[in-house]
Amino acid sequence: MLGKTADARIIFEEEFRRQVRRPGWLIFTIGVPLLMLVIAFVVPAVTDRFSGDDGDGATRDTIGFVDNSGITESLEQIPGLIRFDAVQSGTDALANGEIKALFEIPENYVETGEVSWYRRGAGLSAED
Repeated sequence: MLGKTADARIIFEEEFRRQVRRPGWLIFTIGVPLLMLVIAFVVPAVTDRFSGDDGDGATRDTIGFVDNSGITESLEQIPGLIRFDAVQSGTDALANGEIKALFEIPENYVETGEVSWYRRGAGLSAED
């Protein structure tokens, strides 16, 4: 019985060595993970480098809002949000590129649940 186990082990070892030396096995075992690492890390880095976005990101991520209903009065200062007193000052900031978008909460927000949203550009050709 011991002899059959030893023979099976020898056959297994020889088959394993033969499979490991095959070019296809090496490509899929080493090449595919390396390719995935390149896709996961190098491509985004290169894309960010050549995207043409030289800003620090602070302006692009800032959103303004006008609260005519008063429901946000108890909120503290939230990073990335700027409160405006009037829609005109908010749209001026939007036109100047100081904020990315502007939300207006109307006085009847609690009843209707509707909010107005202002942003630059629209559709597939929009910059943002």
